[in-house]
Amino acid sequence: MLAGRPDISTVVDIGAGDGRLLAEIGIRARQLRLIGLDLRSPEPATLPVTWLRGWWDVEREAWTAADSGRTTPLTDVLPTSDPLAIVAAEWLDELPAVVAGRGRDGAQETWREILVQGDGQELLGGPVAEPDAEWLDRWSPESARAESGRSRDRAWTTLLDCLRPAGGLAIIIDYGHQLDERPARGTLAGYQHGHPVSPRPSSAINLTAHVAVDSVRAAGEAAGARTELLLRQREAVRRLLPDPPTEASDTLARLQLASERRLLADNLGDHWWLVQSVDPKR
Repeated sequence: MLAGRPDISTVVDIGAGDGRLLAEIGIRARQLRLIGLDLRSPEPATLPVTWLRGWWDVEREAWTAADSGRTTPLTDVLPTSDPLAIVAAEWLDELPAVVAGRGRDGAQETWREILVQGDGQELLGGPVAEPDAEWLDRWSPESARAESGRSRDRAWTTLLDCLRPAGGLAIIIDYGHQLDERPARGTLAGYQHGHPVSPRPSSAINLTAHVAVDSVRAAGEAAGARTELLLRQREAVRRLLPDPPTEASDTLARLQLASERRLLADNLGDHWWLVQSVDPKR
């Protein structure tokens, strides 16, 4: 994908985890400047990556630095003088989102916030904020329970804002769904040490919910971005990854690449890819 954009000199991975993706990119494209953003530190710490520790504050819609606690617009955190590629791999699905269920307010059915107690028991609270109710009515009209994607849409358009001065690409790789396959009961899930657990408020539990990729796409396009592709990862692998070499001398490389393709297409094939581009400001 980046091969078609020789003007891009910097790759940013937001929600970079341990830096593994950036490390792989660095091996294949040593000329690129690499920037990772995550609350965790990279492994190993010697990765040739500029690392910015912190987290995205969905309420303030800004980046909070881990060392100082200072909140800063993301456009002031990332370099904007040259074209960027910003990768959000399994980042949006971990951003906090309002979880809502349908309830009655007299004779009228409304979206009401689902409150989760420390033991995992759920209660139906008050009405959600009007912007979340509007999002749910538009993007999840048939669901009895759903997660509002408004915070994800806003985070995505902020990434696109970082591209406006010099242009570039923004890429989502994440669990997701579209309107015609939206789960009727939502997708909120909890994980502890990699194992599924009942979702509840706890610093020891990682909460996730799949991304409404069609809503994110629409938000990006409304902000002026151009959609380059939206497809499942298995199709992205077929379309974007090179075929394994057939020369006998490259047997090991062929087997390794074939194995990588199989892993991406089979084990992680249900991931969605969304790529949007932004032209430089003139």
